Amino acid sequence: EPGSLFPGFEGSTWSGSVRWSPRDRFGLSLYGQSRLAYSILEREALLRDERQGATVSFGVGWRLRLNLFAERGTLDYGAGETSDSSRVDDLTAYGGRFDVPLGRRFTFSAGARWTTVDSDLPGAGYELTEILATFGLGLSGGAPRTAADVEKAMKQK
Repeated sequence: EPGSLFPGFEGSTWSGSVRWSPRDRFGLSLYGQSRLAYSILEREALLRDERQGATVSFGVGWRLRLNLFAERGTLDYGAGETSDSSRVDDLTAYGGRFDVPLGRRFTFSAGARWTTVDSDLPGAGYELTEILATFGLGLSGGAPRTAADVEKAMKQK
């Protein structure tokens, strides 16, 4: 229908992370992203969501892993080609997630995230609480990790 197209966007999106795991049961990660999101606001339908954060990961018990994270960022509503908005909201989020493998191919994750958005537009700020849950299925055996793994895989063929 006329007028139902998504607004155009000129630019790039990205995501990246750096992880340090000095031990098998502990890890630190720094990450960042710049991605597009669509808003239900008719005038400002496209926004750029930019975040930077850190995660601390702990092994708990035999198989459980706890991930705690905190992040800061901005929501820029002037990202679309047709937008003339100068609205930029600041956000702060934190939360945690438990990950557990279920056998060789399945994983389950559950957690929560709390987000606070401070807007320069009066009355547009908000707080959001999310309950997170995922169930994953891995169908491949994965890539060999070391040269010895590659050599062993070659001998098995």
